[in-house]
Formats: sequence, structure tokens, C-alpha cells
Amino acid sequence: MTKEVMAKLLSTAFSIVKSQETVIQNLETNLEEYYCELSDAAAENKKLKSECALEVVDLQRDVVKLQRELLSEKEKQLSDLRATVVASVEDTVKAEFKSYSSVVQKTQPPSPVIAPSTLKSVVRTVVEEGDRSRSVMVFGLEENKDEKLRDMVSELFLELNEKPKWRSPVLGLAQGRPDQSK
Repeated sequence: MTKEVMAKLLSTAFSIVKSQETVIQNLETNLEEYYCELSDAAAENKKLKSECALEVVDLQRDVVKLQRELLSEKEKQLSDLRATVVASVEDTVKAEFKSYSSVVQKTQPPSPVIAPSTLKSVVRTVVEEGDRSRSVMVFGLEENKDEKLRDMVSELFLELNEKPKWRSPVLGLAQGRPDQSK
């Protein structure tokens, strides 16, 4: 190879290297531009994501508000329905009661008036029978002169696991425990 051929080849090689350097510089510039654009797009994406999250929270608040309004409206409707039903039932019952009253008045003779003294006598008899139904009678209990009848009856109730209430036959007062003095 001659110097001229070598010089041509070297010149071609330098021009190729020079064009390669230009291409590399263009690529580096484009890469930096793409990186900046990508960084800007990432920041924009982050901003949009944040805005969307806030929008979702606002929409959820709106949904909760609408649900509360719906519940309130349903409660109002239920209350109105309840009032309507109660009023309707009351009206029906009143009408039926009036109808029943008129039928009963037509079919029953007027009841006789009971004299107050008769009524008092009947009530007194019922009360006395009720008092006697709670009384206890003890048979076959021997009474010694040294023992008091009340003490003996108290011991009997203790054996039966009962707690009697004593009434004084004279005063008619209830006592929680037997009087030890009698």
C-alpha cells in the first residue's frame, strides 16, 4: 500500500470517526431531551395521580352525603307511613268500637245499680276470705307452761325454712319477727 492510499484510507477513517462523533453528540442531546421529557411526564403523572386521589375522596364524600340524604328520606317516608297506618287503625278501631257499642247497647238491658253499702259488704267479705287463706293453723303442738306458744311456732317455722310474718291480733300490725316479750 502506498502512502497515498493509506492517506486516503486514514482520511476516510477520520471523516467516519468525525461523523460518528456528530451522531453520538446528536444521540446524547436527544437522550437528554428524552430524559427531561420523561422526567416532566413522571412529575405530571404524579401530579395527576394526586389530583385523582383528591377527586376520589371528594366523590366518596358526595356518595356518603347522598347515602345520608337517602336514609333521611327513607326514614321520613317510613315515619309518614307509620303515622298513616296508626291514624288508619285508630279510625278503624273507633268506628268498630262505636259500631260494637251501639250493638251492645241495643242487645243488653241496662245494668242494675248496686248500692254502696252492698258493694262495701261484698268487698269486706272477699278481703276477709283472702286474709284467712293466708293463715296457718297448727294442730297437735303441745304447750308447756315454761314455753311460750309464739316461740314454739317460730321454731317450727325455722325447721320448715319459712319466715313468717306476725300480726298482732289486737292491733292488726305486721311484724318482721316474733315479739319475744309475749
